[in-house]
Amino acid sequence: MSISARSLLALTVAGAWAVSGMSPALASPAPAASGHYDHVFVIVEENHGFTDVIGNPAAPNLNALASQYGVATSYYAVSHPSEPNYVALLGGSTFTVASDNAYYVNRVVAPSLISELDQAGISWKAYLQGLPHPGYQGICYPANCNGAPDKDPLYVSKHNAIANLTSSLNPADWSRQVPVQRLAADLRGGHVPAFNWVIPDECHDQHGDPPYCIDSGTPGGKDPQDQRLVAVGDQYLGQLVAEITGASFWAKGNNHYSLLQTIQRNFGLACLQNTCDTAKVKPLTPLFAVTGSAASAFKPLAVPEIAAPSPAPTEPVRYTTDRSASGGWAVQPAPALGAGDNTYGAVAAISPSDVWAVGNFLPDTPASNQDATLATAAHFDGKRWTQTPVPDSGPNVNTLFGDGSAWHIAATPKLDTQRDTLYSAVALSARDVWAVGHQQSQDGTYGTLIEHWDGARPGRLSSTCSAASGPRSSQPGSAPGSPTSPAWPIPAEPSGRSVRPWTRPAETSSLWSHAIAAPAGSRYPRRTPGRATRFSAG
Repeated sequence: MSISARSLLALTVAGAWAVSGMSPALASPAPAASGHYDHVFVIVEENHGFTDVIGNPAAPNLNALASQYGVATSYYAVSHPSEPNYVALLGGSTFTVASDNAYYVNRVVAPSLISELDQAGISWKAYLQGLPHPGYQGICYPANCNGAPDKDPLYVSKHNAIANLTSSLNPADWSRQVPVQRLAADLRGGHVPAFNWVIPDECHDQHGDPPYCIDSGTPGGKDPQDQRLVAVGDQYLGQLVAEITGASFWAKGNNHYSLLQTIQRNFGLACLQNTCDTAKVKPLTPLFAVTGSAASAFKPLAVPEIAAPSPAPTEPVRYTTDRSASGGWAVQPAPALGAGDNTYGAVAAISPSDVWAVGNFLPDTPASNQDATLATAAHFDGKRWTQTPVPDSGPNVNTLFGDGSAWHIAATPKLDTQRDTLYSAVALSARDVWAVGHQQSQDGTYGTLIEHWDGARPGRLSSTCSAASGPRSSQPGSAPGSPTSPAWPIPAEPSGRSVRPWTRPAETSSLWSHAIAAPAGSRYPRRTPGRATRFSAG
């Protein structure tokens, strides 16, 4: 077996922070090492340090890889928060990046590993989980990037960093940034490039991401919520490594600056910024040395099923004290539960004396899970706001229905998808409510999701909108009409629930159905009330 026909898999867990500086000038290219790696894969998990994962039973795959292959015990991040660390991994410095702002704000005008690979004619590709399509130039997906109530996207450019580098803002480099599901196809077809940048989404990189999965907890192995995040990320890591090491070419075959320097020397590329400081930055040669040993495929291990309990606490109701007013607008005293964060994210006015608002809050009673995101609602009677109880729907978010006097858990169609998320709803009448959002299929692609509630009839139809035509040109929005009764979808989390399943018999007799999504450029047709409608292209 040829020593050069080998692949390097570097798993980076960013969580222990150490700051370093210096920005040396560029040096001439280093000669490629004899017996170099043909393929390099970098998979990044984050927000957990060495002691949070090594020896943690919630991360059996990461521990098995560390035991079987090796681990850098003194590998540190170089800054905080996330984005400057990803920039350092590819650029050799954090430059002026010190926040998670959009890449077009945190611009880096300097050479990078990516530009060096391009100039050397060495192939590369970024496999980004949650990316809707190749060449996507947004800073997040899906929905808005952050919001109220507590809401994060799955893909975030702050965990990518290629877009920060102005030398990569060209069509060719954009086209090499693809959804992660392309990795399996490339591995099967033997079309994997030399350098592979693999970034899981915020549910699978141990970050936490409501409403798509539970939020982050307290690292260290004692918080069930955080342990579940570690287990979910570890399970996905095991799957990725098994796919990579199971590819046909595999059998044939310390800090961020140290890893970058190792990759540069492997491909014979010039040093960048801090990787040129050879007196302080050393390559990870002992860990990634080409030894000529036989390659072996990794078999992923089962991760433990860790519940994230979320009891429904009884929180004292308080009222906000801000009474500021300007330009005819005045801040109203709003009810809040406990002393933690309370956020209202949607409001509907049926009349001047009948207004409803829904959102979420973070509990803070001793018996509660203080990392959970729980639902809350309030009603305005024309004179004052009052907190209204909502049923216990478990952690994060779910779908609720208001009948004018109380809130109930509503049954929504359970589709054969990874997740179905509703963002907006409008009630044309008490028996005619439309909700829109996204659905993510089992292979990770996105499609438009439209659901309809007719007050009595169950039903389920298939969406005709795919990721190719839907999310790119037909973003979710409000259905036509004006609200006449309070009904808001609060997106459901299809996995990881410890309280009860996300879809179940409703506490009312009313049911939702899955409607047909309109292709881009369609006309909104006439519709018979109470029946699902197919959209026709215009």
